[in-house]
Amino acid sequence: MLGPCTAWASANDGAQPRCVAAWDGHDGRHWVGLLQADSDASLRVLAAQALPTRAHGLTLEADGSVLVVARRPGEWLLRWHPQQARPPQWHWLSGVRVLGGHALVPAKAELIYTIEQDANHGQGWLVARDRQSLAEQAAWPTGGLDPHMALLDGPGHVLVANGGAPPAGVSRASTGLQSSLVRLSLRDGALQGAWTLPDRHLSLRHLARHASGRIGIALQAEHPEAAARLDAPLLALFDGQALRLAEAHPGLGGYGGDIAADAEGFVVSASRAGLPPAPLGALARWDLTGQRRSVTAWPQAGALSPGWAAGQTWQTPQAPSATPSAQVKAWDNHLG
Repeated sequence: MLGPCTAWASANDGAQPRCVAAWDGHDGRHWVGLLQADSDASLRVLAAQALPTRAHGLTLEADGSVLVVARRPGEWLLRWHPQQARPPQWHWLSGVRVLGGHALVPAKAELIYTIEQDANHGQGWLVARDRQSLAEQAAWPTGGLDPHMALLDGPGHVLVANGGAPPAGVSRASTGLQSSLVRLSLRDGALQGAWTLPDRHLSLRHLARHASGRIGIALQAEHPEAAARLDAPLLALFDGQALRLAEAHPGLGGYGGDIAADAEGFVVSASRAGLPPAPLGALARWDLTGQRRSVTAWPQAGALSPGWAAGQTWQTPQAPSATPSAQVKAWDNHLG
């Protein structure tokens, strides 16, 4: 099993598998916490930090700290130390830009990168920040609107998914989205390539790299017709040169919440699959060629990481049907 969640187990001398997640509590507050999957099929919260608003992207750093990004439109970054007696490090944005929900944290680099956008016009920015202070060092346009997530793409380059949604109050029904996948230089932000899908109502959102090098991109549909959204594709594939759609699983509601790579290909949480009053949610799987593999009902499907799937119940490396902690009312979108 690969992925950030397993780093907690290896860092703790074979302890039960651990993961970082964010949630809303029954007390109405927002939290980020370190979870442990115990052998009795339960999840325990080992440490928790209160948050001013909902969190989104969670990135585990090499020293055991966690970089937490506020949900868009976000105004704060947090570096949290769940296993060390160190105070949390907060950084609040000022000006017209807001956070898009994710950060990129290269190993052993002096800079980290946040995904941001102009709050008024939606123009995307890739912002380089000092790793220690989190202060801004440089900012480069992403060549699109509503950027959401970035992924390293070989030495000195990064892929950014521009979700393409226009600012609030601007209709997208007739023109669709301006979604794109772009490759930027991390030296000066220069645009190295851009790719789009033929369906302008599909938004490129979350990225995952398979061990083979292929990139999977979770999609969210914005078609004005309900029937088109219901059967819309949830996965696109990028091989470094071309962007194409994977085969569609019909009836999954057009909303890919999160994505993870597994041994055979990719898994996407279909957060809106199903019809009320039945619980919504499913896990959809594809092979590396983009052929659909399977769909598993998974109520409240959301956050994914290799070996972990959050929802009404959890699938974990230790406990395939883990029971969530009593402190949690609703999980947020991602794991770290």
